[in-house]
Amino acid sequence: MILDNYNKLQLFGQTNTIMNIEPVIEKWQVFGWNTIEINGHRINEIIQALENAVKFEGKLTIVVAHTIKGKGVSFMENKVDKSTENWEKELNIRYHDINPQWNYIISQDQI
Repeated sequence: MILDNYNKLQLFGQTNTIMNIEPVIEKWQVFGWNTIEINGHRINEIIQALENAVKFEGKLTIVVAHTIKGKGVSFMENKVDKSTENWEKELNIRYHDINPQWNYIISQDQI
């Protein structure tokens, strides 16, 4: 079984403008896979899909979880960024009041 986090983004932009992979579901079906589509932000749908996926004996299953990258974090939501470094800095500044210029050393007793 595969669980595909399908947010329709690639490193440099939207999949439909860089390398369109649609129709995703039909492509898996052509190769004989069982397909399940869900809202990847709803835990009850994820659990149900995983429970259903194991019921298909003798057939591979892919769960395509439609998601929004960075959902719920305003400066990250549905944004393409070539590096997570910028997001890490922004998160540290906004939520931890950490200056990205500071260096941190974690001692063994803090682990």
